[in-house]
Amino acid sequence: MKSAIAATLVASLGLAACEYVPFTPQNRIEAAKAKIAIQTVNPMTVQWSDVKEHRGQVCGVFNAQEKGGSYGTETVWSGPLSFVTLDGEPTVVSNDSDCETAVRQWSQCHNAGDEAKVAQDVQACKAFQVEQKAMYDDQVADRMRSTGITATGDAERDQASWDAYYKAARIAASGGYDDPHSRFRWAAGDKWKAEYNRVMRLLPREATDAQKVAQAIQAERAATTLSEAYLRESDVP
Repeated sequence: MKSAIAATLVASLGLAACEYVPFTPQNRIEAAKAKIAIQTVNPMTVQWSDVKEHRGQVCGVFNAQEKGGSYGTETVWSGPLSFVTLDGEPTVVSNDSDCETAVRQWSQCHNAGDEAKVAQDVQACKAFQVEQKAMYDDQVADRMRSTGITATGDAERDQASWDAYYKAARIAASGGYDDPHSRFRWAAGDKWKAEYNRVMRLLPREATDAQKVAQAIQAERAATTLSEAYLRESDVP
């Protein structure tokens, strides 16, 4: 009896029954678009390009309106952004994304499974990231050298130390030559560098990279404590 009722219901729906079959390529595409659009300033204005589905994944390009400007109150266009669904969730993909997951899956969808093209895209992504990493390492090394702070060779750690130097000395708050506290801030910075470098010099010459990073963390803490104490004694806000 239940089977008969179900059959009658489906027959009465006609073509409408086909329109709502879940997990079809078109439904996956529409679901992905909806998840992206709902996060934009105006979902009705999102522009789409080359959106497709391949073996359950959806990929394409969108351009959406979002909040931007100096105070985040203006409406600006994001510019063309590539995306792919990872575990059903749309994810923006660029050369900075993980090459073996996001970029690979985007390429598989975009190129309909053409493994030669997928391999080419993954390799291009890796080459780009290696080049960017080398540029970043050089910039950080130059920053440490020009500031006079002992570098460990680990770009992430060195950048963190450089940031700590400026933060602890409050140099960014300096108001220029007419700022009565400016000279105290720069003096605090000099004390920070001197203490940091002193602690780093305690390392043995044959110290490993891991030991240098660990020592840098200790040096940063000691230097920051000294710098902040000096600023408090000098009544610097």
